[in-house]
Amino acid sequence: MTSINLAEAIDQLHRVGGAQLSDVLDAVRTLVPGTISLIEPTLAHAARAAAIRARRYHRTRNALSLADCFALAVTADNGTLATADGPLLRAARAEGTAVIALRDSRGKRASLGR
Repeated sequence: MTSINLAEAIDQLHRVGGAQLSDVLDAVRTLVPGTISLIEPTLAHAARAAAIRARRYHRTRNALSLADCFALAVTADNGTLATADGPLLRAARAEGTAVIALRDSRGKRASLGR
């Protein structure tokens, strides 16, 4: 996981989910390093993420965040992308990256589309 994607997860848990930031950070500290390995993005990853966003982003049809594009850019070097995010799954598939569709908070898997 990149530090950029970790920041996005922390933001979602705190800002959207309502968890106390200190509680989120305490939980993260139990996982990093160890269970979660952080990958620091390079200039090559940044360029790849920007190119992916330019190719795949659309405000209404495929709302990829820049953090999503970093996850995809780094995964191209390091294996399989696992996410519940539909736009990210579809972009990964279109980019030829191996994906695992996880269940979202409602227990549903995003469609990869065809």
